[in-house]
Amino acid sequence: MSMSKITSTKQNNKKSLASDVLKLSILSLIITVLITSLYITISMNNLVVTISEDKATASQNIVEMKIDEIRSDLEKHVSILATDIDFISAIGEEDSSNSYYYIMFDFKNENMGSNLTITNTEGVVIASTGHNSGQTVLNNSLIKEALAGNGSSNIERIFPEYFSLNEVKPINFNGN
Repeated sequence: MSMSKITSTKQNNKKSLASDVLKLSILSLIITVLITSLYITISMNNLVVTISEDKATASQNIVEMKIDEIRSDLEKHVSILATDIDFISAIGEEDSSNSYYYIMFDFKNENMGSNLTITNTEGVVIASTGHNSGQTVLNNSLIKEALAGNGSSNIERIFPEYFSLNEVKPINFNGN
């Protein structure tokens, strides 16, 4: 009688131990999965932020390179605009109505204020606004209106699709 009780108790203990080990294994697996998924989520969030920062840095570098190219072209073709000017945005579009490739610059300079300069494909100034210029040689009423007054507010209102402080489009003097 006592031998069967001992055997029964041992079997129950083994079953209980096996059950406990199984429960602990499942619990351990669940915890491992949760920790791994949390780690992956955090890693992915960091990765997204890193990629965004890299893109922003690359974009800024491209913008600065383009602005340097524009400054160089201006120094070659339009010497009057080449001194003491800091470009903070430059947007170029082709005006199909009169085939001018016009370039808008927003200059940041205490003496100059906000200016718009329109050039042809050779970089020759055909219209500008700001410091001691107010004449428009184009027969385009919208451009004349944009060039009227002190510049930037009119420019943004007349050419909202071209003018943005958050976007700088690559441009050159070949119209490409």
